[in-house]
Amino acid sequence: MQKELISEISSPLVSFIITTSNHQKEYIVECINSILQLSLNAKEREIILVDDGSDDGSGSICDSYHNSYPENITTIHQNNRGVSAARNEGLKHVTGEYVNFLDGDDKLSPNTLSCVYRYFQLWPTVPMIAIPLRFFDGRTGEHGLNYKFAKGSRVIDLLEEYQNPQLSLSSAFIKHQLARIITFDERLVTAEDAKVILQLLLEEPRYGVVQEPTYWYRRRTGGEASAIQQSHHTRAWYINYMEYFAKWVVHSTRTTDDHIPLFAQYTLMYDLQWRFKAEESPDAILNVPEQQEYFKTLRDVIRYIDDMVILEQKNLTTEYKLYILQEKYGCDPHWIKTGNDIFYYVKDQFIYCQSQKPVQIEFITFSNGALQIEAKYTQFCVFDERPNWFFKVNDRFYECKPTERNQKFLTQGKLIGFEQGFSCVIPLDKKEAYTITLYCYADNLYVEQKQISFGKFSPLQKTIWSSYYASSSFILTYRKNRLLLNPYTYIAHVHRELSYLKALWMHKDIAAKKAIILRTAYYFRKLLPSKETWLISDRIDKADDNGEALFKYLSAHHRKQLRFYFAINANAPDRHRLRSYGKVIPFNGWRYKWLYLCGAKIISSQGEDYVYRPFQKNTVYYSDLVQTSIHARISDRKHFYHTKKD
Repeated sequence: MQKELISEISSPLVSFIITTSNHQKEYIVECINSILQLSLNAKEREIILVDDGSDDGSGSICDSYHNSYPENITTIHQNNRGVSAARNEGLKHVTGEYVNFLDGDDKLSPNTLSCVYRYFQLWPTVPMIAIPLRFFDGRTGEHGLNYKFAKGSRVIDLLEEYQNPQLSLSSAFIKHQLARIITFDERLVTAEDAKVILQLLLEEPRYGVVQEPTYWYRRRTGGEASAIQQSHHTRAWYINYMEYFAKWVVHSTRTTDDHIPLFAQYTLMYDLQWRFKAEESPDAILNVPEQQEYFKTLRDVIRYIDDMVILEQKNLTTEYKLYILQEKYGCDPHWIKTGNDIFYYVKDQFIYCQSQKPVQIEFITFSNGALQIEAKYTQFCVFDERPNWFFKVNDRFYECKPTERNQKFLTQGKLIGFEQGFSCVIPLDKKEAYTITLYCYADNLYVEQKQISFGKFSPLQKTIWSSYYASSSFILTYRKNRLLLNPYTYIAHVHRELSYLKALWMHKDIAAKKAIILRTAYYFRKLLPSKETWLISDRIDKADDNGEALFKYLSAHHRKQLRFYFAINANAPDRHRLRSYGKVIPFNGWRYKWLYLCGAKIISSQGEDYVYRPFQKNTVYYSDLVQTSIHARISDRKHFYHTKKD
């Protein structure tokens, strides 16, 4: 049925405007091929390639595609004028029913076109459809606004759900009749997409979200940062943004009673957050009068944003929200002690209470008959006095010692907060059970902390309700803001593990269900004799460092005494040379994860996440086993080897 409908369309179904510039030569082929490989045929897509003054060969690649597909691909060359000018030029050549703006280093999933078209037929009145944006290459993961896809494919009415803005045109498809009336503001280096989208949504505040496809957004690393990643080092990032986007939003959407629609407020605040999160001072970019004008305009703009819109920002932490409200009202926060808690306000707006202040437990270890806990929290600079922290163990309080942390929170050169740490050693009796609660002592009041989380190196996790950690003496669990310690027994351990496996089975994530198999295999393996195993590595995609030198040495002298493997990416060129020395396995494959979990010695010239966190985001399902494995390795000091190249 879908193919029959499409066949009736004389012009291309979708026009893709792809802009390319310098530093995209190695990516533009991947980008164009992702369009050519979409699930519909060539007559149903039009590709308009706009070469924005590249001198790295990208333009020649575009020409070669035009020569190969002259009926479907158009190439336009222009002097370097920026992505907005390139898109405006591309719009002049659009003939498709729908339009998409693709960056030359990104790509689309194969099912994108068929899914988007199907939903345009289901929702004929929506002006735009958006798809999830996910990162790849230098950074992986979900875009901060992907939460709006959690309820599935649907139409969002922004008058009812104002917290669901769309800022990216690359991950959206718009109807051609609307594309005819839009123009990208060539004075903007950022937020040009947001401005165009707001113009459309102010006329019709509804759009569709389709969950199935993906827009793959490349985040580069090192010296290959994209234009948007480098844009905050330009004068336009400050001056042009405030003049042609922030002030434009206020002036073009403000009603007669000086109110801005909530969805426009939320969009503006979401985009403004990058100004507040920018750590660098504008001193090197702007002169003193320009800086004064910039910060004045910033304060003037946020006065039009409701307090609740600021506080509802999902990607802003409390220290930034507190600072923004301080700037909005021009006053410092104050607090009121009520009952067993302390409540903090800026003017009349409640910000947070002490009992809900986030505290993260980073490490939990058992050593020398004692429990050692290390934790951290954020200290706001506006408050000079630092609180004291205590662990209440049954009926006794143990005072924590402060520890140093390096993390600081800056906004445009101004320090607004910093991490503070604390640690505590709690002596234990193996025969006794313990209930442990965290308290903050401030303003002569003990406040019980109820917003506790666990760091990536902690053996406990809040995401799985039956998370636990078994040592040789105790079984540790977390319930209702309390750590519970009970003496270890084999029966209790089995019960805890079965409960945990049940929780994993009920979890929707397929990785949780895979963890059931691996955890079960882990405990069965503990019953069997094991051989000493070493996992050796250098960089994730390159050897030729101390790791390879050791691997070569072991191959020549210790083949019979040890099981040893070299870990490197499956497609790394050095992989073929390493195979001549011994067994080579890919990083983060199941074999590497299994050996890591079972207590293999990890020997590497690098200290990166890919070495010591092979489960990555799924570490949550193995936190207790990883912690146990780490301690087993630390107790055997022979794993600390220092090698030199031959």
